[in-house]
Amino acid sequence: MGKVWKIDKPCVDCGVMMYDVYPGKRYCDKCRKERFLKKAEPKPKKLTLQEIMREADKEGLQYASYCKKHGLY
Repeated sequence: MGKVWKIDKPCVDCGVMMYDVYPGKRYCDKCRKERFLKKAEPKPKKLTLQEIMREADKEGLQYASYCKKHGLY
């Protein structure tokens, strides 16, 4: 089996030096946790197609006109 290569390199985000890490590692453990927490925040809920169509019918508009008027998609 071949030798496992480990290198010293800086973190891409904060620049802290990481020692004896695999070449593919880009972020230190602290930055990895911060990046994960950002993704854990809930995303804003978008209207479904059926809800948009229902609202467009109420206003007497077609789908494309409703989306253009309200800045959807």
